[in-house]
Formats: sequence, C-alpha cells, structure tokens
Amino acid sequence: MPVTVTVTPTPPIQVIAALIVATTIQITPIPPIEFVEKKYQPETAIDVAKKVRNNYTAGSIINGGKCVVLGSDGKVYHCDITNPVHYYSYIGVAENAALTNEEVKVVSFGEADLDGPFTNGQAYYIGADGFPFHAPPVIGLCKQIGVGRGGVLMLGDYTEFIII
Repeated sequence: MPVTVTVTPTPPIQVIAALIVATTIQITPIPPIEFVEKKYQPETAIDVAKKVRNNYTAGSIINGGKCVVLGSDGKVYHCDITNPVHYYSYIGVAENAALTNEEVKVVSFGEADLDGPFTNGQAYYIGADGFPFHAPPVIGLCKQIGVGRGGVLMLGDYTEFIII
C-alpha cells in the first residue's frame, strides 16, 4: 500500500518524524518450522552413491569407456598419455559415446559402467589407446586410475602419476 506524504518547508527533523509516523510496517509471522525425524535404514541406505559422475560437453568425438581430460575450454577430450598437457587434466572415464558438443557422462570416482570384465584386485592404468588397461604403459603418463572389483572398474585416485 503506497504511502503519500505531503511535505511543507519545515526543518529536516520534522520531515523525518513525519515519515516515521506516516509509515506503517506490517510484519507477517513466520510459520513454525516442522522437523521430520529421519531414521537410518540400512536396507535402503546401501548403494546410495556408487559413483561420482558429472556431465560435460564433448570437445571432440568421444568413445565410451575412454579416459578423458578437461580442456581449457571446459569441454572433455580423449586422454593422450604422450601429451604433457594432459598429465594434470585427467578427470575420469566417459560412460557414453558422444559427438562434438553433445553431453558426455564422466565417472571420476566409484563404479564405472564400462564393458568389462575387470579382474578382481587388478590395477588398471590409462592405456596407450586411452582405454583402461591392466598393465602400465611403457612410455608417457603412467597413472593407476582404478582397481577391478566384481567385474566392474572401481575408479579412484590411487597413486600419483609417473612420467616414463
């Protein structure tokens, strides 16, 4: 509701007092906060978060299952273990194939939905072709990215990388 104030030349203090008197403030009460009790239920809490997955835009054609890096343009590209620029840019494994400028799902930690099987307890590295591989490469970036478990690849930050 607008307030109309007519001001006649008076000392400034009287104008301020007139504004204060003419202004009506309505205070709406805040409804009470309702607390809902949450109980831990093991049967439903299991497997809540099996992985950390983010959506990115493909900077080039991306093959599902390949290791990817984040480019300076914020898009993802295949990881090349012989390219020093990629050494610090690895972010995970692409779960799906994508054309340039399409959405690609990248798993950086946890269970990656990839074609396997991955051997239990076996360490996996970024392979020369960009796919996870069970043997470390002989040249370029050597970084363990995951371990096989139950036929799937469990991604994680297991080791620092080594440049061969």
